[in-house]
Parts: sequence; C-alpha cells; structure tokens
Amino acid sequence: AGWKLFGINEIWPRLVAPLFGLGCLIMTSLLGNRLYPRTPVRFTAPLLLIGCYYWALFTTLTMFDLIVVFWSLVGIYGLVLIRHTAPWRGWFLFGCATGLGILSKGPIILVFLLPSALLAPYWLKSEVNVSWLKWYTGILVSMIFGTCIALAWAIPAGNSGGIAYQEAILWGQSAGRIIRSFAHEKPLWWYTVILPGVLLPWLIWPSLLKRIWLLFDDYRNEHFKPDKGLRLMLVWTLPALVFLSFISGKQPHYLFPLFPALA
Repeated sequence: AGWKLFGINEIWPRLVAPLFGLGCLIMTSLLGNRLYPRTPVRFTAPLLLIGCYYWALFTTLTMFDLIVVFWSLVGIYGLVLIRHTAPWRGWFLFGCATGLGILSKGPIILVFLLPSALLAPYWLKSEVNVSWLKWYTGILVSMIFGTCIALAWAIPAGNSGGIAYQEAILWGQSAGRIIRSFAHEKPLWWYTVILPGVLLPWLIWPSLLKRIWLLFDDYRNEHFKPDKGLRLMLVWTLPALVFLSFISGKQPHYLFPLFPALA
C-alpha cells in the first residue's frame, strides 16, 4: 500500500515495524482499560512494554513479528469486547485478527488467539451471563470469516505464483518454518531459560519484584481469587508457551505476542 501511494522506496518498509509497534502500545492501553477500568493500567502497561529492552530493540528491525503481536492484541481485545456486551463487534474483530494474522505469518496466529477463546469459561467465570453455545458458535463463525479473509488474497496470489508459492506463503515460510526448522533448533526447556533475559530490566526492578512477591503471597492465601485480567493472562500465555516449547524452531522473538499479556 505504501509503495502504491508513494512509489517504490526504502523508507516505507522501514516504517512498518515502528508503526505496528506503536499500534501494539495503543492496543495494550485499550485492553488494559477494558480489563481494569478506572485504574492506571492503561498507562503503565504500554510503558512496561516499551521499557523492555528486547521489545524496544526489536521495534527498530524490519520483521513481521510485531504485525503478529498487533493482530493478537486485536483478537484478544475483540474477545473482551464480547464480554462487555458488544458481541458482534467483538467477533468481527476476532475474525479480522485471525485472517490478517494468517496473512502476516501463517496459522501460527491461532496459537495466540484460540486458547483465550476456547478457555473463556475459565477467565470469564460467572461475571457475565454468557451463552456458551453462542460463544463457541461465534468462534467457529469467526474462524471461517478469518479463513475467507486469508484465502481472498492467498488464492489469487497462489494462482499467479504457482502451487509452490501458495504453499510457501501460507505455511512453508511461516508456521512450517517454525515447526520444522533445523537452522535454530533448541531444546524443550530453552524458552524458560531465556525468558528472564528478554524481560529485563523489569525482572530486576525493585518495585515490580515487590509487587510480584505480594501477588505470590496473596496466592498462597486460600481465599485468594485471581481477577479476570490475571486469568486471561494465564490462558493467553501458558498454552502458547507450552506449544512453542514443543516445536523445534525457537527464537526469542517468537514470544513477542505474549509480551503485552505480561505487561
């Protein structure tokens, strides 16, 4: 689109990652405001995100992982909107995020979206009156809608480039490369070792460490009940982290869609 409007140049491709990085900060703020209204979370979460050394460094690189982060945030935000009595708008956003996320990096976007959708009975609990039949029907319809978005571009592109190109753009150069990669194959436990490093400096920030300790202390209390935001964070991060740990190809930036949840 940028080349179509401004001609072929090297400036526009260099702006893609920073623009999507900015979009991620905005979506993180909006999501924080939905989960924790009338609190400073909408301000602190984006600051924590951009203050992370690895995140700040990566926004200067021209890679498509930040695009996946953005569509993951849009999809999760759509699920939260459904909870806030805006079901059609929420499912529309979730479907768009699925389709455009597939176009960005293939089916790997589902790793970051489906667990939160499928495990909604856990993070929603009984806070709102939800028809689970309608909920799971909404997931199915959104998946079909998202697939149609992806195929609307992939089929014409594949017809122009051939079968090999079609396989590459939807699988081989995205999710397939991650799952079957031998170029950067790592052991099962690799992410648990590097995760503390990529979360610097916040992992050693005194006030944040104190907050984590107080949260852990509350968790040991038998009357402790995790709030909706914490439950969503758990289903957003843990299933994806487990899945990514079991695939062969591992890189630190594959964890990027989980960073906003941690923030």
